[in-house]
This record gives sequence, C-alpha cells and structure tokens, in this order.
Amino acid sequence: HDIFADAIRSTSGLCRTVRGPSMSCTPGKVEILGLEEVNGEKAFVLRFVQCRDESWIGRIFFAKYDCHATWFDELQPLAGLSLPWDSHGLPRPLEQC
Repeated sequence: HDIFADAIRSTSGLCRTVRGPSMSCTPGKVEILGLEEVNGEKAFVLRFVQCRDESWIGRIFFAKYDCHATWFDELQPLAGLSLPWDSHGLPRPLEQC
C-alpha cells in the first residue's frame, strides 16, 4: 500500500481517480484503503469494491495488520470483531458481522 500511496501522491489530479491496491478473491474484490490504529492495534482498512453479497459493496471493514499476509485468507480479525467472510471464503450476511 505504501508504494501505491507514494506513487499516487506524485501524479496530477487526473490520475487520482484510480483505486488503490486490490485483490480479487472468493468473497469479491477487496480494496486496501490504508492502515490505521483501531483500539490501539494496527489494522488494514479494507472495503469491498464488488462482493457476492451486494450489501457489503462499499462497506469498510478492518483486519489485523500483518506484513506477511499476501492473501485474504491470511488476514485475522481485530479483537472483538469478525471478518466479513466465513471459513469457506464466502461472505457472511451483514447482520452477522
């Protein structure tokens, strides 16, 4: 994400409509919006660009920061929260998260 953020900062405003880094995975297409501290814990800020469950499209969610994670199934939830997909990689209903 840092490489993308640095690159986009050095471009003209016309280029800034591009979406950040994303991954296409079983539940849908997930965009990495950045990093934040949530309840004292470093976290990825993510959002669904596309999702098998349309109610998740555009919704932001968080995952524990892991510099070694390379795929969505390597992400872990923050304490007290759950990730928006089940153990099979399918999206959970919004009301269950």
